[in-house]
Amino acid sequence: MTMYFDDFQEKLSDIDPEDFRLLIDIENDLVMDCTICAQMPGFPSDLKVRIHKIVLKYGIHNLPLNAPPRDFEFSWEHMDLLRSMGSDLHSVFHDVARLELDRFSDSPKMPLMALYTDGEIVREQMIEREKEEGAKK
Repeated sequence: MTMYFDDFQEKLSDIDPEDFRLLIDIENDLVMDCTICAQMPGFPSDLKVRIHKIVLKYGIHNLPLNAPPRDFEFSWEHMDLLRSMGSDLHSVFHDVARLELDRFSDSPKMPLMALYTDGEIVREQMIEREKEEGAKK
């Protein structure tokens, strides 16, 4: 299992709840990573819906423009919402991992890491072709 969601919870534990800017950054990163993963081709549609529902339930700064704004008085409430969001998303990604799908795991970053690896392979192949062409000369 990856450490993605453990790292997320650790980030929340390590910050001052009054550091509003950092809370926003942490929320933005979590929602971005999970949303991109859910939108990748091959991601299970039922789990995609669960991810979007979780973001709508707990999101603060990542809600659609037409959603009513989330209201809270204290920054610790924001932190509690983020903890709950992270926990619920973690459960979804455990379900993803159980499916053992190609290019998906319990980390929302896995599809992008797989695409990056594809790019590395292309570069390695290019180098090999250049070596072969140089050896022919």
